[in-house]
Amino acid sequence: MGARRFNPAFPRWVQRDINGNRAVTQTKMTISQRGEVHGVLVDVVCTGRFFDFLEKRDGKWGMCLRQPIYEKDRMDPVSPSATVELEQSLLEKFPIGYRHLAYIQTQVGYEVKKGYARSQRGRS
Repeated sequence: MGARRFNPAFPRWVQRDINGNRAVTQTKMTISQRGEVHGVLVDVVCTGRFFDFLEKRDGKWGMCLRQPIYEKDRMDPVSPSATVELEQSLLEKFPIGYRHLAYIQTQVGYEVKKGYARSQRGRS
């Protein structure tokens, strides 16, 4: 397997493995979105990691693929006194890891893919 190295040019939350002309980096990520769900203003936060697959061609490194891994998410009403009732049948159509993010995105009109990768941690 390739060498695992630390480079001060990369932030501490970036981990990389280099093997010849190929490399993989892992970066923590957070997606935040605010919007209305059933008339209630909510914040959605989704955390996970990006795995970037890199290759060196003609002496230059470039990204070949970015694979997101969604680990967990949550939805909170902006007002502490507010509550929001979610449609469980819609919520359960999406995988654990990004289901609340997918829920709010469907509410604003986006078509959400259901096959994104997710962490196996915390699965019931």
